[in-house]
Amino acid sequence: MFAQNDPEATIRALAPVILEYHGQLRMDSTDLVRNIVKRHEKNPRVITAIAGMFYEAQDSAAAHRFEDFALKIDPKYSPAYILRGDACMNIYQDTVAAKYWFQKAIDVAPNNPAGYQAMFNYHMKRKNGVDSTAAMGFAQRLIENANTDEGRMAAAEINRRTGGSSETSISLLENVSYENMREDELSRYAFQLCSNNMTERCQLVVEKGMQEYPDNFYFYRVAMYNYAHAANYTEAEKMGKKLFSMLPEDSLACEDYRIYSYCYTARGDNDEAITLLWKAVETTNPEWAAKQQVLGRIEEVYKLWAASLEGKGQYNEASTIYEASISEFFQHGDEYHAVHMYSAYGTMLTQTWAEELNGTEKLEPYHKALDMYKDMSEKCTDEDYITSGLYRQFFISYFINRLAPEESFEPYTIAFIDRVFSHSKLGYYDKNITKALQVLATTQPAQALDYAKRFQQKYPSVTDKELDDLIEKLSKK
Repeated sequence: MFAQNDPEATIRALAPVILEYHGQLRMDSTDLVRNIVKRHEKNPRVITAIAGMFYEAQDSAAAHRFEDFALKIDPKYSPAYILRGDACMNIYQDTVAAKYWFQKAIDVAPNNPAGYQAMFNYHMKRKNGVDSTAAMGFAQRLIENANTDEGRMAAAEINRRTGGSSETSISLLENVSYENMREDELSRYAFQLCSNNMTERCQLVVEKGMQEYPDNFYFYRVAMYNYAHAANYTEAEKMGKKLFSMLPEDSLACEDYRIYSYCYTARGDNDEAITLLWKAVETTNPEWAAKQQVLGRIEEVYKLWAASLEGKGQYNEASTIYEASISEFFQHGDEYHAVHMYSAYGTMLTQTWAEELNGTEKLEPYHKALDMYKDMSEKCTDEDYITSGLYRQFFISYFINRLAPEESFEPYTIAFIDRVFSHSKLGYYDKNITKALQVLATTQPAQALDYAKRFQQKYPSVTDKELDDLIEKLSKK
């Protein structure tokens, strides 16, 4: 069925078989498993790996039997203790027992970094001051006693997680020998090198991995990430194509889509880059910070795309990009980045485009900006964003009135002022009411004075010398 004499091949091949028999009574007693155990009855790694598979298949009783068997083979085999500790922590929610088994792993094999790493993770999950201090203590012990390749890799990982210096991680990883690593160790080492921007060494490792394990997608993933870090997007795209051909869509990660999108941005294919980035958003848990990072990247690509058109003077084409991006963000319920795009769009219309025009020629981009901010106030639900849109409408309508006096700014100005008065406390944009009152006073001084006095009565603690001066000036008329 598979290479049963090869421990690593056995572990890889057996996992899906056990999962396929999920829930079947006493799967561990079948001829298949019994024969494998017999062939590897002196190898605690294989036996412990099988125990882990039974945990995955939700057969804890079988998992315990294999853990006990592994420890009978080698009572100092710390991964078996760690596996049981992980089960206590994550399956049984028994933190006392978990801590006991992790400490046992350290006690039986004090030179094995895995125990310290497990105890570090245990304390980090507890999320309180005492445990955080304990976690740092185990991290430091691990770093100080990293005398093996496995220990150096574990120490580098923990050093990075605890905010240690990049120099420490790099020093640890540089002293790791990878020539005889197992497949899983090699892939983990490659990722650590990539994460620490050790691009040249990482490339050597992934090339070794792709050569020796051509069916392992993970080496192509890390290779793509690594080339992207080095801004070699031509090679990154080659690795990305291979990765995407090896994995079904539901197995691709958020970072796969995000990094692959950079390859398309680099060669100006923004349509495909945007498509990939939205895929990254769909793949990301909404609560993860990663989602905001990807959304920020989408905003960045849209802006770069629009800017390339602006640079050619193709303002209507750039407008299409801005409008499409705003629509996309709203479809995904993301007002935050939609408003960023409104702002960038407004800057292009009222500054970049308008500055190239003279006199009434400026009316075209100004009118587009006015309509755009109307759209913003109508579509947004956030109170500050609505107010921001109304404020910008008042401001732009004033410039339009300077060029076309028949187009009144008063409705927009009053709409913004009324908006401020509807608030029980002042928001960020509400403090611009003085500017609006000063503009309104040029055509409706009595109404502006009434608003100004009412504002002072409503917010007596607000100190605004310009407002005081305006009231004084209008009161004398």
